[in-house]
Amino acid sequence: FADASFEVLARSIISKIPDFYEVKSFRIIDERRKNALGKLVNVAEATAKVVIDGKEYNEISEGSGPVDALARAIKKAVSKKYPEVNQVSLIDYKVRIMQAEKGTGAITRVQIESKDKQNNRFNTIGVSSNILDASFNALNDSLIYQIIKTHHKTKKP
Repeated sequence: FADASFEVLARSIISKIPDFYEVKSFRIIDERRKNALGKLVNVAEATAKVVIDGKEYNEISEGSGPVDALARAIKKAVSKKYPEVNQVSLIDYKVRIMQAEKGTGAITRVQIESKDKQNNRFNTIGVSSNILDASFNALNDSLIYQIIKTHHKTKKP
């Protein structure tokens, strides 16, 4: 169950949340190579272009994988105004490939379970024909949900 994605969607439909930030674009590079010691390693790097209050931030981060790198880059920008996003930790990541309608045009559903510093757990879902875009959608909902929890503690949709 994607409780956090549902709350973000419900609040946006009834116009109860502002546009906290906008991710204009992102790019992810995932590389498998040998390091200086000859050991095979995976290196992921993400670049995110984020607009907050009309100001554009371009951030680059590395992570243990492409989704981790993307989360770090977006958090680096968004935390300039909303530091509470740094409390969000991804604890489970699930991918499900939905039945393809035409040939290889499969739809990907990503479910992310996150937790905050108080160990409150919440789930988000992203859907897209691209696994990284689906991951971004779920990740973005988790960050927005954390901002909502912090700024609207007593308000429910």
